Amino acid sequence: MIEFRKVKKKSKKDCNLYFFNSIRSFIKKPERVFYLNSNKMCIRGNHAHKICNQFFLPINDSIKIEIDNGKIKKKVMLKPDKIYKIKPLIWVRVLMKKNQTILVICDKKYSKKEYIRNYKEFLQLKNI
Repeated sequence: MIEFRKVKKKSKKDCNLYFFNSIRSFIKKPERVFYLNSNKMCIRGNHAHKICNQFFLPINDSIKIEIDNGKIKKKVMLKPDKIYKIKPLIWVRVLMKKNQTILVICDKKYSKKEYIRNYKEFLQLKNI
């Protein structure tokens, strides 16, 4: 349900540099980038995508997500040293604490029609 790639880190006394080379080897065609920054504890997502792959990169802290393929539900702690790929037709909830930031890269442009926001509809699309 989830794949990841390691983010490299170079440390110096005054600053850490995090980087990911050859991004197109993992994210074939990045089309959209956004980030979430929580002012307080909140739940984001709570939907699935029909065809969009999403790539999550926690910025300043580990962030818990819940993923669900219709049969199996898992809680996963996303760590800032990895980029995580969530494939289409996976229900995702992002559980953010105050002052957390997560970067999201999508391989499709935004389209309202591409979202599945109703869990029963999600299960029907999965034939469950």
